[in-house]
Amino acid sequence: MSICRFMCVVAAVVFAGCSPKVNAPQEEPTGSGLPGSPLAPVESVVEFGIGDVETSILINVTMDESMNSATLHFEEVETKKYEIAIVRVAVAKPYPESLPVIVRLRRWEGFVGHEVQVKPRLYIGEDTVIDLDAFLFGNGVGSSIRETTVDLMEHLDEVPESLLVRVEADLNLFLDGADSGITIESPTTPETQSVVRLSNPMRIIFS
Repeated sequence: MSICRFMCVVAAVVFAGCSPKVNAPQEEPTGSGLPGSPLAPVESVVEFGIGDVETSILINVTMDESMNSATLHFEEVETKKYEIAIVRVAVAKPYPESLPVIVRLRRWEGFVGHEVQVKPRLYIGEDTVIDLDAFLFGNGVGSSIRETTVDLMEHLDEVPESLLVRVEADLNLFLDGADSGITIESPTTPETQSVVRLSNPMRIIFS
């Protein structure tokens, strides 16, 4: 082989190694991961449940502002969402003959087509439990408020140094139960969704 032909062969090999590579076209991503299958829309269905009821009902234990006096002072400590976190009450002698507290249950939105039993209980200390009036809080539109006032002094044999007051409420959701004749006395069924909703605590200090 002549030197000229040898140099031509070497040049051809070098040129072939330096030529740009052409990428093969890539498949578009698909919903199923299989080539050629179209993207399918993802449908999400959120069903109404007891969690919606729990977050829509707020229970507060508090006092009327008129209770503030020279011997009684109370304050509401709020969360960043302006909800009551705790109520602190300081009572000095001479103690008042009555000490009314307000139990407020608020529903932010209605549960159209459904029915909800609300069965609240007021705890005064650790030994006294008062069953408050139960009611239906479903099948409505918009917000609604129910209030009850309880005089704590009527339920105290003696004044303690410290007293914790709170409310627990059983919430029973009957799905599609608005037209089923649900009442306060209706028993729960395996289909009933239930949860216990708690109020803010109220701490009372007697000095």
